Amino acid sequence: MLTLRLQLLTLAETYSMAVGAEILPNGKVSLGNLSRKIFNDGKTLERVRNDGDVTTGSFEAACEWFDQNWPKGTPWPDCTRRPSFARRQEELKARRKKAA
Repeated sequence: MLTLRLQLLTLAETYSMAVGAEILPNGKVSLGNLSRKIFNDGKTLERVRNDGDVTTGSFEAACEWFDQNWPKGTPWPDCTRRPSFARRQEELKARRKKAA
């Protein structure tokens, strides 16, 4: 399993490629606009890309943002569980427990 940083970057880059984000001269996807949408700061994802960090709450909020805004027809990366999938699993587990 990837580190949380790499999971976040994989989600960001996969999303960006799917929506046609700019490719920088170094071959990397531009993450500034996406970072602004998610974190209200255009530099957060670039900071993570350069070994920076985010809080656990920020990571979870970003995953929720991706889950709700994920491009149709684009597979969710295998590196992390999709929040809506995890919620459905927990709800199913709770229902089974109640029924038992």
